[in-house]
Amino acid sequence: MSEDNNIQKTDGIIDEQVKKLTRKDFIKTAALVGGGIVIAAGAVTTSRLLPPPKSPTGKETIVDIPDFETVKIDENSDILLRMQQELKKALAKPVEERKW
Repeated sequence: MSEDNNIQKTDGIIDEQVKKLTRKDFIKTAALVGGGIVIAAGAVTTSRLLPPPKSPTGKETIVDIPDFETVKIDENSDILLRMQQELKKALAKPVEERKW
């Protein structure tokens, strides 16, 4: 094979020649990696300096889950249905009044 194709044939195995890293390519790569590190560090620092968001309280924390209208829930019902009913009761209260 010719040298123009940048391919060498050695013992029946075709290997691509390794591209030599120039100083210009090294500096470009180092600048990109360094810039990424600076941006990531800035984002982490900014997020740590900001105060955490307030936790919602009061009536805005009440969640309404729809009931099963086709299934009657009693003490002999499936455990998952009873758990869902208990969850519905708990979520009907504000966060301050919930007990887990």
